[in-house]
Amino acid sequence: MKIKIDALDTLFFRDGKPFSLGEETWAEGLFPPGPGVFYGALRSLYFSLHPHEMGKAGQTNDPTAHLRIKGIYFLVNNKLHIECPLDYVQEKQDEAPCLLQLQALPDSIAATSFQLSHWLAPPQEAQVENIEGLIDERTLKEYALENHSDRGVSPWSDYLQVEPKVGIGRSKLTNATLEGLLYRVGMVRPVFGEKGHYSALSMVLDFEGLPAMESLPAKGFFRLGGEGKAVSYEVFEPTIQLPSQVVAQANIFKLVLLTPALFDNGWCPASIHPQTGKGRLAIDNQKTVEVELLAAATGKPVPVGGFDMHTQLPKPMLKAVPAGAVYYFRLTNAEDAPLLQQKFSPASLSDQRANEGFGLALFIQTNNSL
Repeated sequence: MKIKIDALDTLFFRDGKPFSLGEETWAEGLFPPGPGVFYGALRSLYFSLHPHEMGKAGQTNDPTAHLRIKGIYFLVNNKLHIECPLDYVQEKQDEAPCLLQLQALPDSIAATSFQLSHWLAPPQEAQVENIEGLIDERTLKEYALENHSDRGVSPWSDYLQVEPKVGIGRSKLTNATLEGLLYRVGMVRPVFGEKGHYSALSMVLDFEGLPAMESLPAKGFFRLGGEGKAVSYEVFEPTIQLPSQVVAQANIFKLVLLTPALFDNGWCPASIHPQTGKGRLAIDNQKTVEVELLAAATGKPVPVGGFDMHTQLPKPMLKAVPAGAVYYFRLTNAEDAPLLQQKFSPASLSDQRANEGFGLALFIQTNNSL
């Protein structure tokens, strides 16, 4: 089942920085939120429609225990977008997009802690920087073909507006203001479309496993993020068309994370040895292939927390590999090639909280051959 989510007001999603009353005055947010935020919102929506089952939350008979998020996407003016892959960069001078090239690690680098055999280098030693934003379906298909186009690149700043909110702490007994508790919160407001009645930026969730999903109202409201801001949702019928996940030339291929991933080894999956790069990679719920990790563009880690409904306590803060991270693999067993030459829907690569939608990835063929 898929639903489209639109903000009705400002939204706030906390980052990993500590914020204590009386010590810090500015609470920063992040966007987009982690998959756990949507997972918790879907559970809350279910229990709001079935309040008599609220006592089962977090128990062995929790009716939402089999909830699984299969996809998180963005709509910009009703066109499908994903976060920009980290090997799709732009030159600092003219902002022209280019693709980092897979190259063998030069012998001139004598001392390095880099364990892999290859790296991703800009073409002709150009000065490049990451693209902070989204790419549409057409640009994603061109990216898969290693063509370059900036027409479908949408910076976050075009569709999000930071709106500071100023507040002050009050006494719970008298409601009087308290000294030294003035604070500011960085709220985010999606920019509205030209007609003014819809958000130019929407979010789409693809999920399964909620009981009686057919009874979910076709339209409705629920709360999302900090301060419980209201958002609207409606059932999303169109089919999501991503590039065909077929690796015809099964030698070199890459994975692009569509959502942040929580790996036991930090930046790479637990099934891949972090020093040799060798291991087995799951391509769906039943199949694995033998691979060697050649190179990766992982970016900066993003904080992932949450709130436990059962214990009523915050979850431990973890560091996740961000959405858009790219991993280049070489298939090491020729017998596994047929598995990559047929269409498949990949399972989550995340070692932790995979059911919440962490680690969803897109398999993409490359023109590199080694």
